[in-house]
Amino acid sequence: YLKYIGDESKPIVLPDGCICCDDMFVKYSFKNKDSLKNFDTSKVVSMQSMFQCCKSSEGFTLGDKFDTSNVEDMNLMFYESTLPEGFTLYF
Repeated sequence: YLKYIGDESKPIVLPDGCICCDDMFVKYSFKNKDSLKNFDTSKVVSMQSMFQCCKSSEGFTLGDKFDTSNVEDMNLMFYESTLPEGFTLYF
């Protein structure tokens, strides 16, 4: 599993070849609403608990590169997360 521990002042990108985002941002607090603007998930097949227990800033968005078309497992993806009003996930 990959666990994000980086710096939001730089774009968050998914490493080439990564198809599993399980638990990646568990308990993370997103401060920048555009943190995942360029986060391309088009080849990801599992997002289980990806944002579990996360907190997000007002206006937080996953961006247009957040693609769930190949995802087979979204179990508990946003379990106990705090998302801003109006947040939408398209899949």
